[in-house]
This record gives sequence, structure tokens and C-alpha cells, in this order.
Amino acid sequence: MKNKYRFLEYDSNKFGYKVAELININSKQELKDSLLELKEDNYKLCYFMFNTDENEKQLWANELNGWFADVKVTLSKALNTENITDIKDIQKYKYNEINDDLLSLAYQSGFESRFKKDPKFSNNEFKKLYYDWIKKSVTCEIADYVLVKYQNDEIIGFITVKFEQPFATIGLIAVNKSYRSQGIGKKLLKKAEFIAYQNNCEKINVSTQEINTNAINFYLRNQYSVIFRKNIYHFWF
Repeated sequence: MKNKYRFLEYDSNKFGYKVAELININSKQELKDSLLELKEDNYKLCYFMFNTDENEKQLWANELNGWFADVKVTLSKALNTENITDIKDIQKYKYNEINDDLLSLAYQSGFESRFKKDPKFSNNEFKKLYYDWIKKSVTCEIADYVLVKYQNDEIIGFITVKFEQPFATIGLIAVNKSYRSQGIGKKLLKKAEFIAYQNNCEKINVSTQEINTNAINFYLRNQYSVIFRKNIYHFWF
């Protein structure tokens, strides 16, 4: 059954317990047997992800008491000279260390995250994950650019971008609660698109949670289209 799941080294090291992701599951029995094997091998958590049109898998997950964590929605936009704009007041973050403004915004970016919503996370997993995400973004380990909007000396918005030609991927984006509905999010997005295009990316992708309707509507208003949707379940042992 080893080919039915994979050990997640990053999540396991970050959370302090064994985490796996189920793969190649083609029947309820395979799911049941894999969960039993994971439990016997002292795993504490596993993720089960599949396309939203795979209705049978959703039935199996529900019947075996999986926790419905999220619908991950991925959107995409083609980049061309007609739809990119350089936004001059959005700047590249120039430092290798995070500050309090950036960390606060990173936590705000994940307010609908499954790592925050799942009540069985009880070891500060959400903050560990998002702290590491923004830290590795500013050191260019997992992002090529961190773009920020300053108000005086305060960072009030940011976005991270990774180039994987011919695509670019947005990782985190957030605007300080006190400055929302002022067009700052759109400026951050436009700057990310501009930078991606300048780095030979033909498309830019972003993922968010289906429950975060404000985010989805924001991307749709900015000419993004949904390209796929995935259900995510958590199984705890």
C-alpha cells in the first residue's frame, strides 16, 4: 500500500508529527486500507485531495469520517501587452528579514486557510506555516518577488510571486484591514502581473479557498478564470 500515500517531510518537520498525502486512491477499500496503514505507522494526519467532479471519492471520504477542509480554487490569467500595467507606487521589498507589518499581513492572508479552520490543529500550526511562508518568500527561497505598498513607513499590503516559466504563481496576498476597499489589492495584483510578464511568463496563476468569495470575486473582476477546483479532506489518527 506504500504507493497509495507519500510522506510529507516539510509538513511533518514543521508540525512535529508525521503527515502524509493520499495518492492513487481508486476505491473506498483502498482508502480504508491506506488509512489503517497510516494509523498503524504512527501518522497523525493525512490529506486527501481530488477534483471536485470525482463524486465517488467525496462519498468515500465522508463515509470514512474525513473532515472536509476546503475546496481549493485555482484561477489563471493570460498576460499580454494589452492587460499589463506598471504600478509605480508598489515596490519590491528590499530586505532579507521580515518585519511586524509583513508578518501581520501574512497571517491575515491566511484567514480562510484550512490550517486555521481545522479545530484539530492545536499546536500553533497555522502560524508556524505562514511565518515560514513569508520568511522564505523574502529570502527568495520560495518566491522571486515580494511586492509591497507603503503608507508612510508602514507596509499596508503585499503580494508574493514565483516564476515558473511559462507561468507565474501568486503565493500570498493581503491588504491591511484598515486600508481595504481602496484599490490597493488591485494595484498589487497589477504590479505582480507586470513583473511576471517582464520575466517572460505567459500566464499567472493563483489559488484560494472557495469559501473566500471576496477573493474569488476579486480575481474574476480582474479577468482571471477558474481552471480547476479540488476538494481537500483531513483525516486525523
